[in-house]
Amino acid sequence: MLRKSLAQYLDSKGMTLRQLARLVRKDERELKEDLVHLQKSLKHQQQELLITPAECRQCHFTFRSEVYHKPSRCPTCKSTWIQEPILRITSNH
Repeated sequence: MLRKSLAQYLDSKGMTLRQLARLVRKDERELKEDLVHLQKSLKHQQQELLITPAECRQCHFTFRSEVYHKPSRCPTCKSTWIQEPILRITSNH
């Protein structure tokens, strides 16, 4: 039931992992496992989980798109001013 509610939240608009964890009242680390499973099951429904990667707001370094959580520090400029990744479900039609 949790994964279906995750899909409903992410289908309407993009959210960060932190926002999603607050909505479902679950720890961010536990939620990552559910998101990995959801990502696999969406392939069978002609949908996919898109991740807008985290980005440093100071030097605009873009992190890998596979990362669900907010990195702690930019590897380029060492800034901690990081935009969190945004998770969203889209259709492949």
